[in-house]
Amino acid sequence: MGKQKKQNYKYINEFANENYDRITILVPKGSKERIKQIAKARGQTVSDYITSLMPRTLIGKWKKKEPIMD
Repeated sequence: MGKQKKQNYKYINEFANENYDRITILVPKGSKERIKQIAKARGQTVSDYITSLMPRTLIGKWKKKEPIMD
């Protein structure tokens, strides 16, 4: 791998670590590929697609950093 490519990956990983949390989920075998296909058909990443399935009220609270439990 070239030096420039390594620097790009380093920057991307640092940005992600500073701005995002990771959540790992387990799905039945075969589901991952199906989810990827659906996301691609919608013009989304897998993360964007899964996030879009969450209730909008919850997403709004995350962005505003409000308590989730009412």
